[in-house]
Amino acid sequence: MGHRFTFRVPPKPGLEHGLLVRCEVLVCDPPHALEFSSVVDDFLDTRVRYRLERAGGGTRVHFEHEGFDRAPARMGAEYGWGEMHGALERVLERRSGR
Repeated sequence: MGHRFTFRVPPKPGLEHGLLVRCEVLVCDPPHALEFSSVVDDFLDTRVRYRLERAGGGTRVHFEHEGFDRAPARMGAEYGWGEMHGALERVLERRSGR
């Protein structure tokens, strides 16, 4: 816990300069849970949680991102997580041979 890392959101229409999202690990309980802060300057201070549980012959991933008080920021995060989780799903499918 306490490890710090960043996400860089590239520029795009409506976000000409991109964003730097500063994160800090708050909970790390391998292989069950990960929680980290997600902060963008004075604009956004949220929490991200992943929880894993066995499900049949695989793993169910629970994801939560909370703390939004601005709808545009929430919509941007939904888009970004969709992109990142979609990429992760494709990597896992290639590794499993599907």
